[in-house]
Amino acid sequence: MIDKTVEYKDIIMVMDGTRALATPQPTLPAGFSFRFFNGDEDIAHWCRIEASVDEFDTIEDAHTHFQKKFCPHMDELTKRCVFIVNDVGLPVATAMGWFSNGEITNRLHWIAVCPEYQGLGLGKAVSQKAVTICTNLLPGKPIWLSTQTWSHRAVLTYHKLGFNMLKSEMKLGEDNSYARDYNTAISVLESVLPPANVQQLREMAV
Repeated sequence: MIDKTVEYKDIIMVMDGTRALATPQPTLPAGFSFRFFNGDEDIAHWCRIEASVDEFDTIEDAHTHFQKKFCPHMDELTKRCVFIVNDVGLPVATAMGWFSNGEITNRLHWIAVCPEYQGLGLGKAVSQKAVTICTNLLPGKPIWLSTQTWSHRAVLTYHKLGFNMLKSEMKLGEDNSYARDYNTAISVLESVLPPANVQQLREMAV
């Protein structure tokens, strides 16, 4: 879940293309499986999952965002948006191996796990799956993601997967995302993460 008790700062993280190619295939607990986005019905599932982790205030807000950003790319969604479903076929986690028109063209996007299914390793698994989607479509290219200090637990998950914080400016997409908050973000992370973890984030920042 998002932790809004800490100061909000943007965080940009990048995985080297060689590391991305070496990402292992994800494994899931018994009773769970992957499937790709397969039509209009999955829009509601995506909105429900993202709203459940407070990425949007309401499901309606999530739907408005989806309609604007992703409905023009329905063909891309069927190969780039993935769900983890439970034993009765209900989607409970999602991520996208999306595209970008910046210097780094692969993007790990909109990773979320319903709160009642967190702690099972589904966040790691769905992130790994999205990385493999990116490497299948654009092999050898680096991958970037945007997160924030509110998601400090996820920052460690991404780092363990091979993503490092970006401290140098770089054009990453059509929204002109830059690593503009690196120094202040690190300071916020120092207040909520173990010192050894923060030190490693500093040492491996690019």
